[in-house]
Amino acid sequence: MATRHPKGSRWSVTELRNLPPAWAGDHVSDGDGLTGEIRVGARGTLVIRWRYAYKSAGKVKRIDCGFWPETDLAEIRRTRDEARLLLRDGIDPADQRRAKRIAAQQEVKVALAAEALRQADAKTNNDLIDAWLLDGVKRSDGNYGLRLQLNKNVRPYIGTKLVSETTEHDIRALLRVIVARGANRLAVAVRNDLAQMYHWAEKRQPWRRLLAEGNPIDLVDIKSVVDAGYDIDYARERVLSPAELIELRDIFAAMDSEASAMSRKDLYDLVWSEPIMRLAQKLGISDSGLSKACGRRNIPTPPRGFWQRHAEGMPVERAPLPDPDWNPWVDLVRAQRGLAKKYQCAVWLCLLTTCRIGELLLAEKKHIDLESGEWFIPKENSKATRGKRRDFMVFLSPQAISHFKNLFEMAGESRWVFPSPDKDDAPIYDQSVTMQVGDRQLMFKKLTAKPKNRVQDNSLVLAGGDNGEWTPHDMRRTSSTTMQRLGIPNDLIDRCQNHVLGGPAVRRHYLLYDFADEKRAAWKKLGEHVQSMLQSGGKVRPRRPAAASTQRTVSQEPTTRQATPSAAVEIRPQP
Repeated sequence: MATRHPKGSRWSVTELRNLPPAWAGDHVSDGDGLTGEIRVGARGTLVIRWRYAYKSAGKVKRIDCGFWPETDLAEIRRTRDEARLLLRDGIDPADQRRAKRIAAQQEVKVALAAEALRQADAKTNNDLIDAWLLDGVKRSDGNYGLRLQLNKNVRPYIGTKLVSETTEHDIRALLRVIVARGANRLAVAVRNDLAQMYHWAEKRQPWRRLLAEGNPIDLVDIKSVVDAGYDIDYARERVLSPAELIELRDIFAAMDSEASAMSRKDLYDLVWSEPIMRLAQKLGISDSGLSKACGRRNIPTPPRGFWQRHAEGMPVERAPLPDPDWNPWVDLVRAQRGLAKKYQCAVWLCLLTTCRIGELLLAEKKHIDLESGEWFIPKENSKATRGKRRDFMVFLSPQAISHFKNLFEMAGESRWVFPSPDKDDAPIYDQSVTMQVGDRQLMFKKLTAKPKNRVQDNSLVLAGGDNGEWTPHDMRRTSSTTMQRLGIPNDLIDRCQNHVLGGPAVRRHYLLYDFADEKRAAWKKLGEHVQSMLQSGGKVRPRRPAAASTQRTVSQEPTTRQATPSAAVEIRPQP
């Protein structure tokens, strides 16, 4: 490896271009410490790596000045000259380059941090809701109900607004929209959920910085938002009277009589008599709902293009009805003004078992022993503060067992007592029954627009509406009140309702008698009383029909129902 020198004082570009390939690996000297290493490039041409050598602190150091011909020779020499000037000023060129590199890296870090801060400042309420649902809250239904509530009542109004720009006025405005629908209780619930979310955000970055100027929810007084006559501290006390329970029995009986008029063969003939979309409109049901109902009852429907070929006079064949003698529950298809049989069973079971509607809708068949009359409710399905939940056993009366038998038949092969119609291997939505019952008490609602694909009428209004709206949870309260009337001790009623008993916590750890026999007797007494009351055939005052202007049903021709009490009507539904 030799060092080559120019003919003159410095190498010219022409000389470098004419270097022989045999010099590859040698060095060329350009003077003043600038030397180059001759290499063979990727294309077979010669390239030279130029470096400047100098002494610093008694050591020889080298810095790169560039590759020729990629870098102009004059630029390479200029880099060498700048390094020599730095040395004259006592600055090590390598240290100076390292300092520039560090400064550039810091500049990049500062730019990235500024961008991250900008993005954090651009967080919206939608981002906050997503983060809170993921890491900040975990409810028994997997946050399903909370997510639906936020999606409907919060995201459309402040979802895209920056958290840092959200004010009390924005929150108050969305709450007033809810109140305008007559949903004061919902407005309170939404305000409480927002308070929980914003208080969670206050303690965590980046949300804490975005709320540095104040938490907007702290300035929202819900009492100034709800209707003037609404009592926020009101504890619901609705209890259905015996007369109302008898009236409800008669309403369900009338609904079932409408359904019983349509057998499986009748429905089969209907779906092959005209297009399903047209038939669904007449029945007051969606075409997809009608198709699903036919599928559940093993009723074949016309294939795609059937009615087009029929209209064109082409030959068409009607698929035969399989197993004509099979006739399961007849209420699967009917004008949707009636409450589905499975929901009727749920209402009665809330009365007969004192259970919560949410616990009932999460029930699995494996947890219900119809032979022994026992329903096991795992603690995951019960409503209580975390740490206080516990497994619970309900001892079923014969009346309750009858309803569960009917529900098992309606559920088919599903492991759930109330299977979801939309999801595989999942229970029905825990608000389904409450919504279905509420939709049939229209006179208590303030609707600005009719909901799509939902029944809206007054078919379940009791006592002409004199006592107000009722809910499935009111059946639980009615049940416990009835137990009181029957002389059952209050502490035993609390145990039947799976309430966490008051008093020192040590009592719950040492007083472990389960009162199984006493509870079994209490539920049996309740079932017998309810059965006797509903079988009595007692007359109730006539129902006042709601004003025509408030009747809203899917059908264009509202139907007036007349209660048809039977001489021996049981509380269990008859298939």
